[in-house]
Amino acid sequence: MKTKLLLAVALILVPFASSAQAADVAKTSPPPEPAVAASVAPSHGSPGVKAGLLSCSVTNGNNFIVGSKHALACQYKPVSGPPEAYTGEVSQYGVDIGPVRNANLVWAVFAPSTNTSPGALSGRYGGVSAGASALVGAQANVLVGGSGKSIALNPVSLQSETGLNVTAGVTGMSLHKAS
Repeated sequence: MKTKLLLAVALILVPFASSAQAADVAKTSPPPEPAVAASVAPSHGSPGVKAGLLSCSVTNGNNFIVGSKHALACQYKPVSGPPEAYTGEVSQYGVDIGPVRNANLVWAVFAPSTNTSPGALSGRYGGVSAGASALVGAQANVLVGGSGKSIALNPVSLQSETGLNVTAGVTGMSLHKAS
């Protein structure tokens, strides 16, 4: 019963949080790239070539009703060159109710060229996401940023979650090349 009540309340709040946060982002950053969750092709206006794949696992974090922060452990496999390890943090602003466990994210990395320099994915990323999960669910995240905001991360795999989690709002992520 509690789960159904929390889900109902969150679904009522989602449109308000999402539209208010989207308006704030529109004032301070370029609009996010549209994407289909399973798409691996770059969106209109995003960097031109697929440079590799970025896989991240959520390692820990805190959830609050107005947002969450989770640490990431990531592996970047470029089209050319050796794999690179990254650490980072993903932040969700907006309605966020419930714990997230066992989350994995995989993005196709698009850049101006396939020859990305070591550490090119380091930096801040931003975009808009909305999703809902109950027990096992899915959501897509489209992010743009990195070196000179020249990197686009388009989801190639859906985020898998365990537990009840309802989110809507602006997603931000920071990546740092692991030493």
